[in-house]
Amino acid sequence: MDTIERQCEYGDGRPTRAVGVWLCEVCLSQLDDYRSEGEEMLPVLRLIARGVEKPFSLPGRKQSGKPVSQAPMNLTAWALLEDIEQFAPAAVVGADPLAGEIKLGMETTLRQAHAMVHGEAENRPTDDYISYRLSQIEPMTAQQAEVWFPLHLDIQLKARQVYNWRDRGRLYPVDGTRPPRYRAIDIFKAWENRRSQSFMADTPGAQKRRDILFSTSSR
Repeated sequence: MDTIERQCEYGDGRPTRAVGVWLCEVCLSQLDDYRSEGEEMLPVLRLIARGVEKPFSLPGRKQSGKPVSQAPMNLTAWALLEDIEQFAPAAVVGADPLAGEIKLGMETTLRQAHAMVHGEAENRPTDDYISYRLSQIEPMTAQQAEVWFPLHLDIQLKARQVYNWRDRGRLYPVDGTRPPRYRAIDIFKAWENRRSQSFMADTPGAQKRRDILFSTSSR
C-alpha cells in the first residue's frame, strides 16, 4: 500500500490530506459544489433535452455550422444531462488516481451546461462526442427500443420499424444473440435518415472500427 503523501493531481501544488487521496482539500470541496451546481441545472436541462424549452442564446447571435441532429430532442443537452447525473461524490473522485482528469471533465461539463441554461460563450460537445455517448448505451432489442427511444429521446418508434430497417440494410444486429440486439446509435442513425433513399448502415466490421475511433477521439 502506498504510504507516501503526494501533491494534488489537479496540479495546483497543494498537498493531499491523506494517503490514498489524490486531491487536496480545496479541490475536494469544489467537487461537492460542482455536484450541487449540476443538480440545480438538471430540471432545465431535461426540459431542453426534450424540446420543451430552448437553450439560451445571446441576443443577435447567429447559429453556424450543421445542427447536431434532426431529432425532436436536443442531443447536446441530453449528453450534458447524462454527464452531470454521473458526477460522483468528492470522496469517490478523490480516491481515483485519475482524479485530476475527472475534475477537469466535470468543470468542462458544467461550463457547457451553464452556457446552455444561463448563457455564456458556449463550448459545445462535438457531433462525434454525441455519437460516442449514444454508442455507450447498452444494445437493445427492437421491443426495448420501442420503449427507450420515446422515453429518453422523445422519438416515437415501433419495433416493426427496427425490423424493417434491418431487412433493408439500414441496421445490423450487434451479434448473433436472440432476440437480436441493436446499438442505440445505429437505431438513431436509421431513424434520422429514414427519408433518405440512399442511406445504408455501416457493416458490423465498420461499426466496430467506428466505436474504437469514437472512444479515442471524442471531446
